[in-house]
Amino acid sequence: MTNIELKILELIKNSHSLNEISEITNLSPKQVFCYINLLSNKGYNFDKKYYSDGNIRYYLNYGLENDSNFAIIT
Repeated sequence: MTNIELKILELIKNSHSLNEISEITNLSPKQVFCYINLLSNKGYNFDKKYYSDGNIRYYLNYGLENDSNFAIIT
Protein backbone atom coordinates (compact mmCIF):
# COMPACT_ATOMS: atom_id res chain seq x y z
CA MET A 1 0.00 0.00 0.00
CA THR A 2 1.35 3.44 -0.90
CA ASN A 3 1.93 6.29 1.52
CA ILE A 4 -0.90 8.35 0.02
CA GLU A 5 -3.33 5.44 0.44
CA LEU A 6 -2.30 5.08 4.07
CA LYS A 7 -2.70 8.83 4.62
CA ILE A 8 -6.19 8.85 3.05
CA LEU A 9 -7.20 5.83 5.13
CA GLU A 10 -5.98 7.56 8.29
CA LEU A 11 -7.87 10.76 7.42
CA ILE A 12 -11.06 8.77 6.78
CA LYS A 13 -10.66 7.06 10.16
CA ASN A 14 -10.35 10.54 11.73
CA SER A 15 -13.70 11.57 10.12
CA HIS A 16 -12.37 14.13 7.66
CA SER A 17 -14.62 15.12 4.75
CA LEU A 18 -13.68 14.60 1.12
CA ASN A 19 -12.86 18.32 0.75
CA GLU A 20 -10.67 18.27 3.86
CA ILE A 21 -8.82 15.19 2.62
CA SER A 22 -8.35 16.91 -0.72
CA GLU A 23 -6.84 20.01 0.92
CA ILE A 24 -4.56 18.03 3.26
CA THR A 25 -3.19 15.74 0.53
CA ASN A 26 -3.06 18.39 -2.23
CA LEU A 27 -5.13 16.15 -4.49
CA SER A 28 -8.33 17.00 -6.33
CA PRO A 29 -11.55 15.49 -4.94
CA LYS A 30 -11.70 13.27 -8.02
CA GLN A 31 -8.18 11.95 -7.35
CA VAL A 32 -9.11 11.26 -3.71
CA PHE A 33 -12.22 9.43 -4.92
CA CYS A 34 -10.01 7.29 -7.21
CA TYR A 35 -7.75 6.39 -4.27
CA ILE A 36 -10.80 5.48 -2.19
CA ASN A 37 -11.91 3.19 -5.02
CA LEU A 38 -8.46 1.60 -5.02
CA LEU A 39 -8.79 1.01 -1.28
CA SER A 40 -12.23 -0.51 -1.86
CA ASN A 41 -10.72 -2.85 -4.44
CA LYS A 42 -8.14 -3.89 -1.84
CA GLY A 43 -10.90 -5.01 0.52
CA TYR A 44 -11.79 -1.93 2.56
CA ASN A 45 -15.51 -1.25 2.86
CA PHE A 46 -16.74 2.34 3.12
CA ASP A 47 -20.07 3.96 3.85
CA LYS A 48 -20.60 7.33 2.20
CA LYS A 49 -22.77 10.08 3.67
CA TYR A 50 -23.81 13.32 2.00
CA TYR A 51 -24.43 16.44 4.11
CA SER A 52 -26.58 19.51 3.43
CA ASP A 53 -23.50 21.77 3.41
CA GLY A 54 -22.17 19.85 0.38
CA ASN A 55 -19.62 17.76 2.26
CA ILE A 56 -19.16 14.06 1.65
CA ARG A 57 -17.74 11.87 4.40
CA TYR A 58 -16.57 8.31 4.10
CA TYR A 59 -16.73 5.97 7.06
CA LEU A 60 -14.81 2.75 7.31
CA ASN A 61 -17.26 -0.11 7.72
CA TYR A 62 -15.56 -2.78 9.82
CA GLY A 63 -18.24 -5.45 9.57
CA LEU A 64 -19.69 -7.23 6.59
CA GLU A 65 -22.86 -8.30 8.36
CA ASN A 66 -24.53 -4.94 7.62
CA ASP A 67 -23.46 -4.82 3.98
CA SER A 68 -26.41 -5.65 1.76
CA ASN A 69 -24.16 -5.66 -1.35
CA PHE A 70 -21.92 -8.41 0.00
CA ALA A 71 -21.56 -11.29 -2.42
CA ILE A 72 -19.09 -14.09 -2.90
CA ILE A 73 -18.20 -14.70 -6.53
CA THR A 74 -16.44 -17.91 -7.42
